[in-house]
Amino acid sequence: MQITINRNMKRILAFLLAATMLLALAACGNNGEPSNNAGPEKSDASAENGTQTAGNKILVVYYSASGNTGRVAGFVADELNADTFEIVPAQPYSDADLNWTDRNSRINRKEKIMIYKRFGNTFAVRIDKDEEIMEKLASLCEREHILLAQVDAIGATDQAVIGVYDLKTCAYHQEALEGFMEITSLSGSVTAMGGKPYIHLHATLVDQNHTVHGGHALKLRVGATCEMFVRVLDGSIGRKREETMGINLWDI
Repeated sequence: MQITINRNMKRILAFLLAATMLLALAACGNNGEPSNNAGPEKSDASAENGTQTAGNKILVVYYSASGNTGRVAGFVADELNADTFEIVPAQPYSDADLNWTDRNSRINRKEKIMIYKRFGNTFAVRIDKDEEIMEKLASLCEREHILLAQVDAIGATDQAVIGVYDLKTCAYHQEALEGFMEITSLSGSVTAMGGKPYIHLHATLVDQNHTVHGGHALKLRVGATCEMFVRVLDGSIGRKREETMGINLWDI
């Protein structure tokens, strides 16, 4: 279907302006609570005023997490005799997902845009405050199809979990740390396991008393910023499970 703008340009712009105002009012009146109202159905008003003809139609494409945008899209579609198409997420959003006051909610995590730039075979990555370093690195590797790389970074963290592996128990002795700390060194590798990026990082952290903490990085939340270089290497290295020690070794 060819999508075009018909000769009633002024009317279209007026309705779009009205729709924007209605959306703002709907958001203010919603008080952060998702609505259960369903989105609009396809408009059937095209036969009444004859603004649509075969091969010359208007399509209103929208996404509505709480129903407000869906209602506005329905209003615009009715007035323009347009068809509607709703973008539906593969995994529906729950009320908890849409809680914008929770910085760890799904919608807040998705709103954050990763900032990085490529220089030859190296990515320079900036990870911002409150973002989780391992999650962001894994996201970069998935987006850029990185399955073998060397990682180096510095920065700061305000919440960290590091560990030292115990071969007898095949588990990490974990240390949870709170408070602002410098990341004086963060290094490791990206390899592949099961066709997906496998992140392995070690961290050295220094707290306000200049006490040094170090070990396997299990969780690092950025306290101010993190500056990271990811150097992509040619070839691939996989991982395979070594059952005696309980760890995933390089499969070279």
